[in-house]
Amino acid sequence: MRQRLAYLPWLALSFLVAGCAFGPRGKQVFAPVVAKPADAAWPFALPAVEEPKEPKKDGPRLRVYTWFIAGQPSDFAKLGIDCDKPFTALAGGGQTKVLSNLLRTRRAQVITAPRLTVIPGQTASIAMTTRYDYLGDYQRQKPEGQAKAAFVPVMHHVLDGLLLSIRAELDGDQIVFTTLAPRMANSLGMRDCKSFMNVGSDMLLLVWQEPIFLAAEGLLAPTDPVACKAGTTVAIPLKHTVQATEATVRKHLDCPVEVLNADSMKFLTRLDKRGYPLPGRIVVLVSARLATEKDDAPAEAPKP
Repeated sequence: MRQRLAYLPWLALSFLVAGCAFGPRGKQVFAPVVAKPADAAWPFALPAVEEPKEPKKDGPRLRVYTWFIAGQPSDFAKLGIDCDKPFTALAGGGQTKVLSNLLRTRRAQVITAPRLTVIPGQTASIAMTTRYDYLGDYQRQKPEGQAKAAFVPVMHHVLDGLLLSIRAELDGDQIVFTTLAPRMANSLGMRDCKSFMNVGSDMLLLVWQEPIFLAAEGLLAPTDPVACKAGTTVAIPLKHTVQATEATVRKHLDCPVEVLNADSMKFLTRLDKRGYPLPGRIVVLVSARLATEKDDAPAEAPKP
């Protein structure tokens, strides 16, 4: 199962870019900056639709509940979550009161809380993304029979939003997660670039864009299955990086690259040596149980 939504209002993630309304801040977090050419999986790609091996009309279903929560590592520690570990299994319900207090005092914020129905042994994915197409590069080509090489513009696209893929199995009274892959990307802007290339006796003007994203992904290794009993929640801290595209055409240029909107990109040149500063982290909480017929029934209209 996969859902694709163009879903802009959820972008409370902007608190990581512009600051948040939390209480007193804890230890500041820094995201390293990574420069690389754009590719089909940058900053993330939607997974291929997985065809079921055989239609399953009957059989168990799992109801998976997820929460993307932003907060400070010191506050997550109060829930028993170690943000330096790939995941933490939280047994029992003792964390509910602590989490409710963090949300009430605005020391934590729920970004989004998708729910999925999963067939054991099959991958379920949900994507809440906005696609951006842009002229991001030039490819050098030499037309047959011509002496001069040409630079052909290349269109790219990136996804801004959220992707979550889950795969789970049933093992007795346990639910075994074999895939928990959350990814996020939030645009920080586009560098508008200009330069020139000597093509024979001609001077060719090239203009293109280079997107910059705050990206985050879970650290849970796909070879590390997590077995959970009822009442257990898996917490996955997301690791943040700032990903800055560099067009491959830069390698062929004769002239320096001019960034036309350089003033709005100063955060890249005035970075702390530790990286891009963030006021907190994002942790994904995941829990699951066997689905019932009531879960699949249409919701009743609210009563007056």
